[in-house]
Amino acid sequence: MHLHQLRYFVAIVETGSVTKAAEKCFVSQPSISQQMSKLEDSLGHNFFDRSGGKQVLTEAGRLLYQQAKKVLESVDSTKKMMSDIKDSDRGKIAIGINPAIGPALLPDMLIHLSSIYPSAEIQVRESVSEVLQVACARGELDLVITSNPKLESTLVSEVLMEDPFYIAVNVNNPLAKRNHVNLEDIESEPFILLDDIHCLARQIESFCFDQRFVPKVLFQASQFATVKQLLQANYGVTILPQLAQDKANDSQIKYFKIENDNAFRQILLLKKTNDFTNQVTKDFILLAREYCSAVV
Repeated sequence: MHLHQLRYFVAIVETGSVTKAAEKCFVSQPSISQQMSKLEDSLGHNFFDRSGGKQVLTEAGRLLYQQAKKVLESVDSTKKMMSDIKDSDRGKIAIGINPAIGPALLPDMLIHLSSIYPSAEIQVRESVSEVLQVACARGELDLVITSNPKLESTLVSEVLMEDPFYIAVNVNNPLAKRNHVNLEDIESEPFILLDDIHCLARQIESFCFDQRFVPKVLFQASQFATVKQLLQANYGVTILPQLAQDKANDSQIKYFKIENDNAFRQILLLKKTNDFTNQVTKDFILLAREYCSAVV
């Protein structure tokens, strides 16, 4: 049994086919099939039931998959530790962040981190929380900054800040002339909302439901930038967190803080439990705490 055989096996399980696994592992299909035959021969078990034309795991296959994942994660973690020790003066970090958080926090933090580690290799992946958490659990990301509670049991979470909700209206909307605006004031207003794939949209909907407020949703955008553009064009109103506010570009938007103890989302930092953390990542975590505490 060899490590590359375990990688091929895991790839077949996770992609669902030998063809896709071969593409993922950058090897030929005959080669990966041959290695699977050798793996089954060496351990004395068939790991796939191929009678239906699909790669269905046998009981032995399910056990091997669980153990192979642990072995590969341990090997990859050890390689990463050795690499980080060797390149401690350069450093490497892979960060995952939600689209509704990144623009407000990430640029300044990355500039600061780069000033400390000018030769560091900094990777950033922006996506929805569910995708980022799976990637972090697999070791593809060192940490994730999100507003969605942790979904993966292998991750630990830390609350960085509470991000309060605001009612946002265009400056030409009559509501903008008021000193205070509450949920009842926007009941009949066209409402702009993010698509439900975004955790922010689900959090706003949950808050509205708890307050027995039913927004008149006429626009549902897949991109956060589209929500801001529609708002600036006076196509409706919305609810946005404090981190979404951009003083430099929000001249056409007026914000009213929602005076409610539950009108906020939590910004969380997630990372793997007991995973090795290099110095660049440790310093980024300190920066994240510092920047978020300054925003509150």
